[in-house]
Amino acid sequence: MVMHICYPYSDRFVEDTVAYIERFQPALVLIESTVKPGTTDAIWERVKTSVRTHIVHSPERGRKADGWKWCLFTYTKFIGGVTPQAAVTASCYYSGLGFKTHVCRGPKETEFAKLIDVTYYGLGIAWFQELQRICEKHRVSLLDIEKFIHTTTIESGGKHAKPIYTGGFIGGHCVIPAAKMLNGVYPSKFIEALLDSNERREKEADYLVEAR
Repeated sequence: MVMHICYPYSDRFVEDTVAYIERFQPALVLIESTVKPGTTDAIWERVKTSVRTHIVHSPERGRKADGWKWCLFTYTKFIGGVTPQAAVTASCYYSGLGFKTHVCRGPKETEFAKLIDVTYYGLGIAWFQELQRICEKHRVSLLDIEKFIHTTTIESGGKHAKPIYTGGFIGGHCVIPAAKMLNGVYPSKFIEALLDSNERREKEADYLVEAR
């Protein structure tokens, strides 16, 4: 049996997941949730003497708006196993489904990678939140500024790529929770700036269109 774990992280995540593993005793456990670093190892420590199973962390990637099937077959499945054999077993399983795979050194790498990747995206949106405030305060054309940035990407042939973001309010259950989780294990002024900017954006009625 293969068990996919993909529910939101909470203070009970380790306890609940251990309970499911002990109840169903799967041969392979794929933790695909975005979790606090160290979570996968903590689960493994709780079950390794009582259940014969392989456990890996392989977080979901992509956005719901793009369609989950497209995301699954477009993005590489990064795999962090609690043991080398667990990683190989999971890689064979995912490959058999037609997914691209990459085995990482361990689960902490995939846990941090997901948090950092999502927070990176959030920082881009937060910068455009601030850019809009700058343009509004100084009565500068936002469209002209965005055109200037966009042509740098196009005319450099992508050598100096600079994505354009909406600068809208960041809602949903992904970016902000991930940023807070990362900030909890590595306090950062960059992340604090993202969180502060988004809190301000929520109160700025003209920009309440949610960022995607």
